[in-house]
Amino acid sequence: MEQFNRAADFYAGKNDPRYANLVGGLRLVAGEADKLGEHQLPTDQITSGFAALNRAILRPTERLVLPSPDQLVAYAREGVIRRFGRDFEIPNPPEDLYEDVDRFSALGIRKIRISYQPTFQFDPQAELDPSHEPTLPIWQEGRGVNLESRYWEWMRDGRLSVEPWRAGWVVSMGGTKPPYDDGMQHYEDDAFMEQDIMIALRNRTGAEGLGKNEYGPDYSRAGVSPVDIEEKIIPYFVKVTGAKGIIEMPTALEANIELNDEDPRSGETNTSEWRADKLLIGKMVNGKFVEDKSGQPDRLDAGNSDYGGLADVFDWRSGLRRDYTAFRLRGRYSSQAA
Repeated sequence: MEQFNRAADFYAGKNDPRYANLVGGLRLVAGEADKLGEHQLPTDQITSGFAALNRAILRPTERLVLPSPDQLVAYAREGVIRRFGRDFEIPNPPEDLYEDVDRFSALGIRKIRISYQPTFQFDPQAELDPSHEPTLPIWQEGRGVNLESRYWEWMRDGRLSVEPWRAGWVVSMGGTKPPYDDGMQHYEDDAFMEQDIMIALRNRTGAEGLGKNEYGPDYSRAGVSPVDIEEKIIPYFVKVTGAKGIIEMPTALEANIELNDEDPRSGETNTSEWRADKLLIGKMVNGKFVEDKSGQPDRLDAGNSDYGGLADVFDWRSGLRRDYTAFRLRGRYSSQAA
């Protein structure tokens, strides 16, 4: 049976029942009190998901205690092999990651996934070649979908000013993207973002506030622009949570790979999400892109099932707000030596 060392101090001398919960948001599994008192899970109750090691002990206060660094590295390695088809060296997760997950869970953030993004060089020209075999196993037919060709054209032409793939440990937050409901749609188990972030910012006055939602209820993640997210929502999220990691939106490429693997249902709903990518404006001159610096870069949204699901990606002006385009956040963490 797997040892949960980080829970040892809490469970020492306890006899009451505990529950085990996957960090990825899978079902709760009740454990036997005496075995949990020894900080162990009964093997007959460990599902294949638990065997993947992306698990945590749920305290009575509903705060998660992560597995040891070695266990988390073992879980991350399985995910990397599943996504990339080969192994990579994975350093230990930094302590900041543990501290942030503890803070997030204590505040009621429930949909948390932990993964590692290895250093990897994508070749846009290869992705545009129709005869090229899928670069990643999760892009193989029947398993998932690559981003549509315009994304790789933008990358090839040097128009993406945010690095499309950023290596390191990642804590993703946010469940399955909901279907459109006239701006009333909810993300599942999203009380913290709705109440403590969105409604709070809608009610704040001055430059830090978002103002009332013109496109739906104040709790909604939709009805905000990429500028709103980066200049108001993320700073306020960091202030409220005390997050130590880099809080950001995923890029279109990062979200595509994660959601193909962990949550393909997010590509089956007719809403979209803003991504971190910034698309430079300009024109091609003699085969080279020349930026027009007189305006702001466009921003990308992605994931709408009406336009290709997880393959979908499109560019829009940076200040655009719509009732069907929302966002998700994640924390990114530098690694420490193994």
